[in-house]
Amino acid sequence: PLRDGSMFPTLLNIVNRQSIANYGTTSRNFPLDIERLAHEHRLQSMLLIPFVVRESEKGIVLIADTNRRHSFNSREVSLAQGLVLQAANAIKNAQLFQDLQHNIEKLKLTQAKLVQTARLSAIGELAAAVAHQINNPLTTILGDTALMLTDLAPDDINRESLLAVERAGKRAHEVVRRLLSMARQKSSEVPPELMDVNVTIYNTLALVEGTLFRARVHLELDLSRELPLAYGVSGELEDVWLNLLLNARDAVKQHKQPIVGIRSLYNTEEKTVNVQIWDNGPGLGDIDPEQLFDAFYTTKPPGEGTGLGLYICQSIIKRCGGKIETGVSPEGGALFTVFLPCDE
Repeated sequence: PLRDGSMFPTLLNIVNRQSIANYGTTSRNFPLDIERLAHEHRLQSMLLIPFVVRESEKGIVLIADTNRRHSFNSREVSLAQGLVLQAANAIKNAQLFQDLQHNIEKLKLTQAKLVQTARLSAIGELAAAVAHQINNPLTTILGDTALMLTDLAPDDINRESLLAVERAGKRAHEVVRRLLSMARQKSSEVPPELMDVNVTIYNTLALVEGTLFRARVHLELDLSRELPLAYGVSGELEDVWLNLLLNARDAVKQHKQPIVGIRSLYNTEEKTVNVQIWDNGPGLGDIDPEQLFDAFYTTKPPGEGTGLGLYICQSIIKRCGGKIETGVSPEGGALFTVFLPCDE
């Protein structure tokens, strides 16, 4: 049974000193705690052997005689000590083997995730290259359209069509610009700088509004017009909003009326600029918020998530001097709140 160590100082001393105690002579001079133990269980003779598996795992093997009081002889003590040592070594070896198996499985999982990360990196580079190639013909389209518009009369029937082409070309050009900006690697030594957070949000929406529309997700936008400048890294805050918005989109796929929202505001208590991204999906449930931001942890089905999105988000926000927290949205879905330090 478990015992309060403070009640049995002799037992603690045996464990700490790793010494053997043999109680059972005709003498009645037992330590008080040993006498209490003997009386409680009606023990006449006791052999106490320390049982040490690891430094943090210690105990005592108690061998007792309830019939007569006598001292265990040296042969009995050696036999008991050998059996206890073998048992401790067997348990230690089993634990080491279990730890080894766990580390091997963890290593295999990490290797698989690293391979997936390398693939994603290659895909990102390919997307940047494709975007660059698309940018060249877009420049030609916009330039020629502008020249044609200058030659058309204000009431020409083709003018509206050319204006539509120009608007579509500018929109495509802006999407490509944002994609190239986000694909450009940032040095970790670039310090955060003051910027308009709402501008970074609008830059991200230029990339994701189309995918939200195709998924029939209603976007609710509530951006405060009076925000102080906040600290961030250009191009990296957009990565955060992009990851959180895409996660919210995936969370509401099965909802009949999917809604994703993004809100910006000034937090007077924290003295920070807050950005909240929420949805009306199933929420986070019993997921540990701390585990949610671990590298390679994902709740998505195999093949749909890498487990790096939220880890990257947290890394970026911490680098900006802020923090990110989870919660429940008023609609019952997930809520992610980003706190960014701002210009006092």
